[in-house]
Amino acid sequence: MQITPEQAGRVPRVYITCTQDRVIGPAAQRRMYTALPCERVIAMETSHNPYLSAPEALANHLHDLDHGVPSAKTLR
Repeated sequence: MQITPEQAGRVPRVYITCTQDRVIGPAAQRRMYTALPCERVIAMETSHNPYLSAPEALANHLHDLDHGVPSAKTLR
């Protein structure tokens, strides 16, 4: 696979921000999802690894994204 400038950014982006993350703080997360604009930003009140601390909630968000369901925690 080769990524070209024409192809970059063609896949819609979604960012899940972890509000209690001590590895990558909220300000750094905000810079990341602002630098490469995302279609949606979903907030989870978890640490850095939501797949460990809230796997069911994460799975629900991913399921909803796959099925086009709006999330109550969507920031945009």
